[in-house]
Amino acid sequence: MVSPKFFGRSLNQKFAGLTNQAVFLQAGFTLIETLITVALTLVIAGMGLAASLDGYRGYAFSNERDLVVNALQKARAQAINNVCRGDGCTDGKPHGVRVENGRYVIFQGSAYEDRDSLYDEVVLANYQDLQLAASSVDVVFSQLSGNVNLAFPEIRIALYDDSGNTSIIKVSAEGRISWD
Repeated sequence: MVSPKFFGRSLNQKFAGLTNQAVFLQAGFTLIETLITVALTLVIAGMGLAASLDGYRGYAFSNERDLVVNALQKARAQAINNVCRGDGCTDGKPHGVRVENGRYVIFQGSAYEDRDSLYDEVVLANYQDLQLAASSVDVVFSQLSGNVNLAFPEIRIALYDDSGNTSIIKVSAEGRISWD
């Protein structure tokens, strides 16, 4: 019987005098090789985790911005539709939104301070890292027209977080809501 060749020599010549156990031990990976492989795998996984966390923060930030925009749109729609909630309310009222850190209040009335808090709709923030440039911002839409009485051309609600995400929501005197 002819034995297989291993680099020009037969396997019998290469491992002559070695037991089967010695041949088996030489065929595996060393501890250093295994540790290096595990370390490289952990480094690559860590980089992927950091990238996915940044993506999640960006998603959560834009989701929270959309929540503020939806609250503004709902208040404007209620003002345009002349919605009036409560006993004895037959004429319709203006509606507005107060944007604060941690919550957004959709209210009925010409000002946040003069509202009937019984009919407030409080929307809690989902993204706790979101911050406002001002402590609070009030936007009140006129009934039927949806216009906003402004001293300036538009109201700007600046949102930001610690990750560097920023967005500005603008409400014009005509009630147009835009954001970037």
